[in-house]
Amino acid sequence: MKNKKIFFGLTGFLMVVLILNSDALAQGKFAVITNPACPTLGKDEIKMVFLGYKSSVDSYPVELYISKDENVFSDFVQNVLGIRVSEFNYHWLKRALSSEGAGPEKIKDDEIISRVRTTQCAVGVVSQGKATTDVKILIK
Repeated sequence: MKNKKIFFGLTGFLMVVLILNSDALAQGKFAVITNPACPTLGKDEIKMVFLGYKSSVDSYPVELYISKDENVFSDFVQNVLGIRVSEFNYHWLKRALSSEGAGPEKIKDDEIISRVRTTQCAVGVVSQGKATTDVKILIK
């Protein structure tokens, strides 16, 4: 009887820990970064830029990059843009077919960081662990 109580007590405790940590695991897998010389963008501006409704910041053209890592890409699209990946892809397909742009370039995180460092108004989405101190982190 005592062993059953211990078992169920530990099982319940582990379930509570998993539930409490599930939000932390579901979010925070990405970081939105930019060049330190680029003006700081708020979440709404980031959304406008990544959906192609805003193409410059303080008259500087914005270059956009998204991680090739599907988990990072998906988390960003869902948590920042508030849409599903399929909706994001369809949105950019429509824009491309109407000559309104091709959307963010999907490349490896290291390449994104390199381009963000050297381009005044580049904005990239990388794995949170890859964001370095020599870039400006907008969302983490």
